[in-house]
Amino acid sequence: MSWTPTPATRSSGRCSVAVHVVLVVVLVFAAADWLAVARDQRRLEFACKPATLIALVIGAWWLTRGPHDPWQARFFLPALGFSLAGDIFLMLRGKRFFLAGLVAFLLAHVCYAVGFNPTLPPWPSLLILVPAFTVIGAQAYG
Repeated sequence: MSWTPTPATRSSGRCSVAVHVVLVVVLVFAAADWLAVARDQRRLEFACKPATLIALVIGAWWLTRGPHDPWQARFFLPALGFSLAGDIFLMLRGKRFFLAGLVAFLLAHVCYAVGFNPTLPPWPSLLILVPAFTVIGAQAYG
């Protein structure tokens, strides 16, 4: 069985080139971030770590301009935004920022999970589980 691109998986040449350029930018920022961490250069790390995710957000946004699954775009862009917020919070010192980073990454993971699964679980289960996990998290880290 062979795979053939469908209209939703094809992209125009312009979009494809732009996304590849953004991918190269992401890789450059990520490599610079890793180098900054290895050399303990906090200022460079503070610049490159968020820049990596900002470039990913730009690439993901660019992909939404072409044929795509609107369900996924609706959740993946906020997920990347929450991941960016989580990275920034975790770079800062203090328990308050650590907790904010954990919450941001939790929200990012929820957005990814929903984006990958367009059939949502029953709402009553969410109304019970989300507050329960919030209380458990607040007790564990509060």
